[in-house]
Amino acid sequence: MADVPTTTSVLTNLVKTAFSKVVDMQLWTEPMYRRFATVEYTDLTSPGSSITKYIHADLANATSTLAETTDPDAVALSNPSSVSITLNEYGNATVSTLRLRQFSLSNIDVAQAELVSRNLRNSLDKLVLDVLRQGTNVVYSNAGNVDTTGPTNTVGATDVFSSKLVRYSVAKMRGRAALEFDDGYFIGFIHPDVSHDLRAETGVANWRDPHVYNGTGTDLIWKGEIGVYEGVKFIETPRNYSAADGASSATVHRTLILGKEALAEAVAIEPGIVVSPQIDRFRRFMTVGWYGLLGWNRYREECLQRVESIASI
Repeated sequence: MADVPTTTSVLTNLVKTAFSKVVDMQLWTEPMYRRFATVEYTDLTSPGSSITKYIHADLANATSTLAETTDPDAVALSNPSSVSITLNEYGNATVSTLRLRQFSLSNIDVAQAELVSRNLRNSLDKLVLDVLRQGTNVVYSNAGNVDTTGPTNTVGATDVFSSKLVRYSVAKMRGRAALEFDDGYFIGFIHPDVSHDLRAETGVANWRDPHVYNGTGTDLIWKGEIGVYEGVKFIETPRNYSAADGASSATVHRTLILGKEALAEAVAIEPGIVVSPQIDRFRRFMTVGWYGLLGWNRYREECLQRVESIASI
């Protein structure tokens, strides 16, 4: 008699699909914009929903000679300018049930906490970027050349980022007396696709890799930092804002070059994780969220430059 083998198609109740109990997170890039908010609103007169900080205007230069016997007239101080920040509440919350926590094949409590933490940092980064990317000093690429008029919807397929745009931006910022960071450089946030075009230029001189100018101080290198060029310390990040708002719906990337005091921050309640008490009848609902009360504004427009271009790849 022929053997009758027992196969997986027979014992279907015993052969099941297996699952990994380790559930991975999405790929993630480091949030970074908020750390460059170097101006803080402190020493407040009182609590308030918005906070105003003032900047004194310099006196006009006194270049006339003084007469030996004449007492000069006094001049009035100018009214200071102001920069205000409106404080807003931000936050997000998640709720998991006891049934889910009991039946889930992976630890849902750990995942819930991690996802909320990531959401906190991602959300704050987006809020700060939305403030920075609307600065008033902007230059556009015109086939790699400087175009000061644009507008964005004229940036097309050949309008890549170039060294000329970096040199122009640095010159204009220094001409506006923009403050460099303590290490003597401006900070540039650049999309990896845009960085490709800059570094692909033939004869790009004076590019310095991080290990060259930081020496053995690798702990001083920002995550994503790729090098110094023309006075700008560039940091690659795919978080930089881009939109399909160029010519023929081309994707236009916004490269941001910052000096010290470009961004101000006011904090009433520092954002953090909140675990709510279980107040439902059977204590089945676990709420984990984040909350903060704070705001941002551009403090010195002189210290911020935006470059709009496309990427060739």
